Amino acid sequence: MKKITYLLLIILVMASCKSTKNASSRLSTATETTKYLSSKVQFSIPNSSMSINGNMKMISGQRIQLSLLMPILRTEVVRIESTPTDILVIDRMNKQYVRTTYKELSNVLPKGMSYEKLEKTFYDASQPGGKKELTTADFGLSFLPGAKMVLSDLSEKEFEMPAATIPDKYKQVTVEQLVQSILGR
Repeated sequence: MKKITYLLLIILVMASCKSTKNASSRLSTATETTKYLSSKVQFSIPNSSMSINGNMKMISGQRIQLSLLMPILRTEVVRIESTPTDILVIDRMNKQYVRTTYKELSNVLPKGMSYEKLEKTFYDASQPGGKKELTTADFGLSFLPGAKMVLSDLSEKEFEMPAATIPDKYKQVTVEQLVQSILGR
């Protein structure tokens, strides 16, 4: 069940981050000033007592980082970093990573998903009365209905967020190899 949850979360975030070619689809809430957003995240699957906790940080128009943590030990298991042009997934358990572009993922991502839409979804959640419990349907995904990501402790305070670094000992793999590795094939 852990592997399925882990895989679903990676797919969910990758699907959420597809960019569009239309620059006019910028956030309606974005202004010319940089916006910051951070949150605790809890991801869960229906009919399972398992959930994965983590943190999300976002700087508008620049980068979104999602860090998933191992229960109890609170060490990072995976980091997913999305920019308007690419996605980086670092699998710390298997010491491997995937760096891919949105164009390379266009065949597997839901139609209409974009980096801008993901930003807007997170910023809308941070507003008073905003939807803080997001489901696969919110991201245009039809599989595993009822899976959800709950955002809490949202903050718009400014913070530093350097780009993720990949240790030299990590191996670069394809998206397919990462999925197979997680599923134990």
